[in-house]
Amino acid sequence: MSKSPKGTTLTEHLPQLVQAAKWVTVGKALPSIIHDLNNALNTMIGFADLWRTDTTLSDNLRADLSEIVQAGLHARELLTLLREAVKAPVNDLPLGLGKVMLPQVCDQALGLLATPVRRCRIQVVRDYHPQTPSVPSSRGTLLLLLLCLLHNACEALADNGGTLTLRTYGAQNMAVLEVEDNGQGLPPRLQRRLFEPFTTTKPTGTGLGLFLADHLVRQMQGQLALDSPKGEGTKAIVRLPAEDLSQRP
Repeated sequence: MSKSPKGTTLTEHLPQLVQAAKWVTVGKALPSIIHDLNNALNTMIGFADLWRTDTTLSDNLRADLSEIVQAGLHARELLTLLREAVKAPVNDLPLGLGKVMLPQVCDQALGLLATPVRRCRIQVVRDYHPQTPSVPSSRGTLLLLLLCLLHNACEALADNGGTLTLRTYGAQNMAVLEVEDNGQGLPPRLQRRLFEPFTTTKPTGTGLGLFLADHLVRQMQGQLALDSPKGEGTKAIVRLPAEDLSQRP
């Protein structure tokens, strides 16, 4: 059996090699997509920024254009984070630690997805425990994680509508986030491969959402699990290390 320079077998390194190969595949596919999206965003931001200076427009319309500009700038920041995420292996992505409250990030993500939620007739339930601990991470990273999970849940409810529940609480020094839908659940044949890239149940899906979500969660030294009994919907459960209150001054 082949040995590495340090005497370990290649079999022992197989999980790391497989993960690296996955990131090479994703890294080749996404840059051109991100580039095209950035071009589209720059056009949108530019025109909206120009039009909102037109004093002949109503105040309400100019306010709407300002919201478009801010949303576009925020989307551009998320694309930058996504580009860095697919370039970096686990434990190499700088996250810019800060104290982040999960309920606030949940509400922000829901605001960004308000249109598809409304269009798909999805009822949103917010179940935030008042004692949910904060998470030492970057707000942008958590927001990107939420958008990945919420997008999957919205797709599961796109045909018939349904209920989307966001739940936060603390358990055993961990901050827990749950994103649950009451759709049809996931086919058993796919459940073992859900965190692999390009695994999807949708004809137009990319199959990258859960792969990226899992990467971001592991980057934050957390765990991501899925519970999806057939015909009973899907629950994504994220466990992240909570802020160490003993370190507060």
